[in-house]
Amino acid sequence: MHIMTMNTDRAQAASRHTSIGSMLAFITLWTLMTLSAGAVARPLLLFLSAPWGGLLAGAITGLLQWTLLGNTIRDSALWVAATAAGLAAASLLQGTLAPAAAAILGGAALGLAQWLVLRESIPWSADWIVICAAIAWPAARAGLVAAGWLAARNTLLVAQILTGAVQGGIAGIATGILMVTLLPGEPPAGDSPPREVA
Repeated sequence: MHIMTMNTDRAQAASRHTSIGSMLAFITLWTLMTLSAGAVARPLLLFLSAPWGGLLAGAITGLLQWTLLGNTIRDSALWVAATAAGLAAASLLQGTLAPAAAAILGGAALGLAQWLVLRESIPWSADWIVICAAIAWPAARAGLVAAGWLAARNTLLVAQILTGAVQGGIAGIATGILMVTLLPGEPPAGDSPPREVA
């Protein structure tokens, strides 16, 4: 009887460890995907006018994030289109409003567009909009500080790539943590097989 209890305790501990490990792996990969997308997308926003820069930046971001979402949410392929549309709308706000207002409203626009995809699989996911809006200004502010510091030490392109990475990393950590709590079942991580959503 004692051995059976020990085996059950070990199995539960291993399950918690695997679950925590999967969650941390997902958050890390999501952050790296979002950071990478930011590094590529930030220069695009300089060289392409709104909404085209935002549309292309959103498509890149959405595509990288979609590789992790796979079949865990219904119509996950729409994630790419939603992210592209959300960042295109956000890019239209830049320069028309105060930086903080543009960032917060742009984050809300992105969050709303992505939430329209999430809500089909995760009805309680409205927090996604709030988190996207809330993290947008701190990420943008960190980006502005990084851009100011980096611009004096690098070429414009290098400064923008690194600034995008800073912004993407901050946004990726916050949205990755929320996404891992929203996803049904075990979060996808690395080479986990895709799951069907009922």
